[in-house]
Amino acid sequence: MLRVIVVEESVLMRQALVRLIEESLKLKVVHEGGYDAATIRSLQVMQPSAVVLSFNKSLSLAIRMIDRLHKSCPDVGILGLANRSNHPAFSRLIELGLTGLISTRCEARQLHESIFKVARREHAISPDIAEFLALSLLPSQAASPFEVLTTREMEVAMSLIEGRRMPAIAKQLSVSPKTVATYKYRIYDKLSVDTEVALLKLALQFGVVELDQPQMQSTLF
Repeated sequence: MLRVIVVEESVLMRQALVRLIEESLKLKVVHEGGYDAATIRSLQVMQPSAVVLSFNKSLSLAIRMIDRLHKSCPDVGILGLANRSNHPAFSRLIELGLTGLISTRCEARQLHESIFKVARREHAISPDIAEFLALSLLPSQAASPFEVLTTREMEVAMSLIEGRRMPAIAKQLSVSPKTVATYKYRIYDKLSVDTEVALLKLALQFGVVELDQPQMQSTLF
């Protein structure tokens, strides 16, 4: 039986996801939690075969969580679960450590199969996301300016877009507010913007964020 950890901030959604996963008699959820240090500790203690990570509320925290999960246990397969199939940062998340990526429109059977695949360290990408990734490589597709950002710059940019203030970002990243300010103006320079409003408009233009995207707080760091 494969041991699985589920990461989802919403308790209601997390419980529903756990029940859905355990419809397969070959899967057992050994821990369920949110974006916090307890989930990282459970990964080190439980040594699961796979982690199912839902990142529908905050891309900045998802970037941080994937990085910490991957560094804490490099051999574990991480399956991302997204509520959209066309986010420009998907390829960045896969580079960061996601073994699989599927949308919430998938059926239970596909979810189970994807968990088994990532547990074997095989890539599992749902067809709708795979199509988007393939199309994004075509020369006719306009490149997102956000692609020039480093992973840390992308994390800071998303935190600013999601409305977090610099002291909160500094605490999240375990750096000084001055360091965050340096990242901020480096991002502005690379993206040719000069205000957070302009940064948000650019993110909306290239589909990095949606108008109705909710914010999520975290006790991860």
